[in-house]
Amino acid sequence: EEEKPNEEEPPNLYDEDLPATESITYVVDCSGSMGWGSSTYTGPDGSSRTGTPLDRAKFEMVKSINGLSKNFEFNCIEYDCSNSSLWSAPREANDENKNMARGWVMGLSARGATGTGGAVAKGLKSEKDALVLLTDGSPNCNPSGGTSTHKSFILGNNPNGVKISCIGIGDYGSFATFLKEVAGATGGTYI
Repeated sequence: EEEKPNEEEPPNLYDEDLPATESITYVVDCSGSMGWGSSTYTGPDGSSRTGTPLDRAKFEMVKSINGLSKNFEFNCIEYDCSNSSLWSAPREANDENKNMARGWVMGLSARGATGTGGAVAKGLKSEKDALVLLTDGSPNCNPSGGTSTHKSFILGNNPNGVKISCIGIGDYGSFATFLKEVAGATGGTYI
């Protein structure tokens, strides 16, 4: 069941409003750990479902995309140590583009390691308003280095002052600090 777009409300993910007014890029972690374990969540029809962190992230992304009004533009990027995007730049949130995005998102699978910095930097090149990062793991490739390297890389590749919201899936310790600091430094939301 599709969310009804509302031009008055901002995009929403995991039932939280995101600080976006005209454009949003979704960046989703598809590293191997996103396919580990399972939890219960409420599906689109209100029934209880069980799935991996990636299953839940895909459901939440599709729900958010469905709720975008036509005055928004959007794009999607998936990553492990490499990354790929749905389009080269954000596109209008019309029915045809939303339908294409739903199919792309639902086809994602978990594999590889976690190249957060490179994927976020790719999204920042063409985004002008907001980017949302969904991840469950501490970055460990592209660029090489830990959370401080990736934070510096992301913040150094944000020429348009894009607000970066971070969804930490089972985050803790230095990984949670990394996400909070990236969101805080850019005016985004941390969930």
